[in-house]
Amino acid sequence: MKLSHNNRYRRLPLTFVSRGDSNMSQKLAPARVPTPGKILSRELEARGWTQKDLAEIMGRPVQTINEIIRGSKQITPETAIKLSQALGTSPEFWTNLEAKYRLHLVGKEK
Repeated sequence: MKLSHNNRYRRLPLTFVSRGDSNMSQKLAPARVPTPGKILSRELEARGWTQKDLAEIMGRPVQTINEIIRGSKQITPETAIKLSQALGTSPEFWTNLEAKYRLHLVGKEK
């Protein structure tokens, strides 16, 4: 399934989330946060690339790409640089996705 450029990175809906503050202030939070691996998987699909293709372009083991896509490996700054070079994005795009996802997970635990 090919994703159009406009729909590939669409914004997620926001919901009000109470964080248990004494004044019960409400903060906007995404209803769901996709894993960086899900975004990477969609990008590979849109380009018609396999995990092996990306691994070869980046000079990394296929296992590393697979673990990122499965969510068992975090995107490090070094990997973010390699991803940005391979995909024509910025390293900050990948580090921001990772950071937002990890913050979301911590927020769910509370």
